[in-house]
Amino acid sequence: MRLDDTTIRVVVAGTDTIPDDATAAALTITAVSPTGDGYITAYPAGTVRPEASNLNFRAGEVRANGALTRLGDDGAIDIFTSAATDILVDVSGAFRPTADSDSGRFVPVEPRRVVDTRGSTAPGVDSSIDVTRDALGVPSTATAVAVNLTAVDSVDPGFFTLWPGDRDRSETSVLNVDAAGQTRAAFAIVPLGADGSGISAYTSNGAHLLMDVVGHFTGTADAISDVGLFVPRDPDRILDTREAGWALTPRTLTSVEAIAPDALALVANWTTVDASGPSFLTAVPDPGPPRTGEAPVVSTVNGDIGIAVANLAITPVGPFGISAYSYAGEHALVDVAGYFTGAGGTASLQLRAPAEPLPGNLPRPDRTPRPPVAQIADAAVRLEPALSLPNLTGMEWSVLAGSYYAITQEGRVHRIPVDLSGSDIVLDLTPEVSPLQPFSERGLLGITFDPVDGRMFLHFTDLGNDSHIVSFALVDGVPDPGSRRSVLFLQQPGLGHQGGGMQFDRAGNLHLSFGDGGGSRGRDAQDDSVLHGSIVRIVPDRDGDGYAIPPDNPFVGDPARRDELWATGLRNPWQFSIDPASGDIWIADVGEDQAEEVNVVPRGASGLNFGWYWFEGTRDRGLAGVPTDVYLVPPVFEYGRDRGVSVIGGHVYHGTAIPQLSGAYVFGDMSGPLFAFGADGATELGVRGSGVITGFVETPERELLMLTLRNGLFRLLPG
Repeated sequence: MRLDDTTIRVVVAGTDTIPDDATAAALTITAVSPTGDGYITAYPAGTVRPEASNLNFRAGEVRANGALTRLGDDGAIDIFTSAATDILVDVSGAFRPTADSDSGRFVPVEPRRVVDTRGSTAPGVDSSIDVTRDALGVPSTATAVAVNLTAVDSVDPGFFTLWPGDRDRSETSVLNVDAAGQTRAAFAIVPLGADGSGISAYTSNGAHLLMDVVGHFTGTADAISDVGLFVPRDPDRILDTREAGWALTPRTLTSVEAIAPDALALVANWTTVDASGPSFLTAVPDPGPPRTGEAPVVSTVNGDIGIAVANLAITPVGPFGISAYSYAGEHALVDVAGYFTGAGGTASLQLRAPAEPLPGNLPRPDRTPRPPVAQIADAAVRLEPALSLPNLTGMEWSVLAGSYYAITQEGRVHRIPVDLSGSDIVLDLTPEVSPLQPFSERGLLGITFDPVDGRMFLHFTDLGNDSHIVSFALVDGVPDPGSRRSVLFLQQPGLGHQGGGMQFDRAGNLHLSFGDGGGSRGRDAQDDSVLHGSIVRIVPDRDGDGYAIPPDNPFVGDPARRDELWATGLRNPWQFSIDPASGDIWIADVGEDQAEEVNVVPRGASGLNFGWYWFEGTRDRGLAGVPTDVYLVPPVFEYGRDRGVSVIGGHVYHGTAIPQLSGAYVFGDMSGPLFAFGADGATELGVRGSGVITGFVETPERELLMLTLRNGLFRLLPG
């Protein structure tokens, strides 16, 4: 019988060897030859079908995934399929209620890879391999092991099975691939051989195999304890980055905090959607800051462009919960099925996901926990010279190249090692960049890197003083001139106020800052038919020149406004930064002659108008035409010319060297003073830069470096 948009009930408790009092079961659910794309959801019988899913499939394929599911009425589960398919349900174990136990308790380990055949000959068609207990890293008393099995470069469609090493191969399967060359993963709880042997793995079609161990289950020879008991939950979707308005950043650890007293490990189904390329996602314990973003050796889900792929995972909970690492960048769905706890099943679990995006264009309070000014004032900060390099205007770390890249105003790009021990010129654009002039706001002004493909993006003004955004591919860490692409051109009305900032957000959108151009006395900042005086948000074309418009930009479809605009009413936003923890955009907007200001675009807000040219900071300039139907957003902080002459944007501090600044927005003024903005305002840090401050850059450890025009690069260190 083929099922189509319907629900069936499967009784588990009391069948075969499953005890009558079982409260949850470990399953493998397989969809066979569906007639269309769809999904399967398994949930406790008699409860309302949840939003969560266990398995995503495409027409014609065979797809399997594990599930740990609470049993409902009569010890049964309900299974729903959204498209016509045959369904197989294999039960690999059950959980019984108990306050403590010697056997069946879960012992998590730091996820580790124990098998990777890619360094040798791949298992052939209709073949198997044995994995000993020693190789698995489990004790002699363990009764089962929790593993993630990945098939790579399959020769043909086929299936894969895991079973105890002292028994004959099971007829069930834990993993299916439906085409040659696929990479697929599946989670399984596998009993261990009773004779002290480990487990065996079988492939019907030949493929390289990867096996990652996340923990084991205790046996009767172990101590009686309440640690490691399973607490099933009704399936609950606790994160969908599509709805949250952001995606996982490529090659970066993203925190998904788990809040549960004594929780040892989270049981959840992880689904990847809309991967930007062949990718893998790994759920790992979150060690807390600084999160280096280094690639884990293990994987949880393997995805690709245009498909949704799900896999169950048991993930040990770290000091700060759970982190997700994405190789290429993608959306992620997390459906919780339960957890293993050390409190006898009395603990509750909550995962904290980012708040919902704000509808419309109204601002909301910043959510980043910031320290009070009194705490900031206790910080002792000093500046240490790090590298002598004149005319610095920007600098960024490239994850792909493992190096810093610094730009100088006359048009050169320098590669700098992580220890800041020197620099090499890797690109020279001086023949086409505005000539270097003292106090000029023109030249090579901005640099950033695409988190998807690692391309270098540069923002410069040309010999005619107009603005260009171009990109280059890196080959062995060097920009390839033959790979150059022209992304955006903006004709400038004057010689000043060019802006120059650039940064990608989590979803791969490129944000650019442009000043009002200096040719209209600021009026262009309130003309939404041009890009001057704004933050622009685009998606660069990754196959050629040009760019696309994100469909959720605030003015898309309004013929009187440019689709590229994200925020307006800015005079000269020389630098801005997107806080990776909150997604908020911090903008340092250089004033005219009265006020320097710091503005914030909270994540989820868009279309904000910060008031220039009618207002300078909070000061009404007394000009005609101030609109009555537009909310002009005031700055979160401003200061007068008694404290500085030109605000230079910085970063929200997430380092560890100066803990008093954790969560504060650290920035400076061109003339020397450094500030930190906290929960109740900003204060100076009691240290001054010299040589004309031009910017700040984060290190891979989230510490800060300061750039200057005349005296090179400085480290911010504890005093």
